[in-house]
Amino acid sequence: MTTMANGVPVQVPTPASTGTTGAAAAQPPPPNRVALVMVPSSALQGYMIHATTTAHEEVMGLILGDWIDIPPTSMEDTATPESIADVMCFLVQRRLDKRPDRVELAPEQLIEAAAHAEQLSVTTGKRVRVIGWYHSHPNITVQPSHVDVGTQRTQQLMDGRFIGLIMSVFHSDHSTHAQQQRLIAFQTNNMVNTFLPIPISVYYDPISPPTAAMLASVPRTLYGELVDEHDRLVGAGTAAVCLFF
Repeated sequence: MTTMANGVPVQVPTPASTGTTGAAAAQPPPPNRVALVMVPSSALQGYMIHATTTAHEEVMGLILGDWIDIPPTSMEDTATPESIADVMCFLVQRRLDKRPDRVELAPEQLIEAAAHAEQLSVTTGKRVRVIGWYHSHPNITVQPSHVDVGTQRTQQLMDGRFIGLIMSVFHSDHSTHAQQQRLIAFQTNNMVNTFLPIPISVYYDPISPPTAAMLASVPRTLYGELVDEHDRLVGAGTAAVCLFF
């Protein structure tokens, strides 16, 4: 099926029938299925720059954009509405805790991001909302962990269309020893507590003011995290180390 997003005709994948029977077939599909994630090339480049700033801990941020409803083609489609997640830009977030295997998303960050999205709506004349979150997987595969699945499930309680993006960086292929960067979009299937991959469409887009602001915020955010870490060490009575940026 073809629909329009940002004036571009997009071929939306049609979900294939699984042919399952019994208890598995009786489970209802997740509501508000997101059929496709559209990402501008400039925003994706900013995401990659942020993800490759460290090979030791995961980085994170929020996704701003909007959902585009796909017109139903049958009564069956009406029962399970579908949308396209149209990404405008990424919003870098300061990490509350630096870990190699997980990141935490505070409610306050979502509130601040929603306020930022409202400002962008005014300046751009387009509806902008917080539509998802992103993070990196340094030195490991791109598949969502059980922690990622749980975090995504919690966010989908607010809106069933909320999406997650993961970029795997600094991960080497064992056969070629070449580093690979991989990207996955996903949601959580609440019925079986596992992830559902979503197709991604990347289209060329000149760098926009929101993406330029995101790129400028990367070093500021990293520096702010260093300052926070320094203040915690000093507050705990640990010998302070002078940090230079």
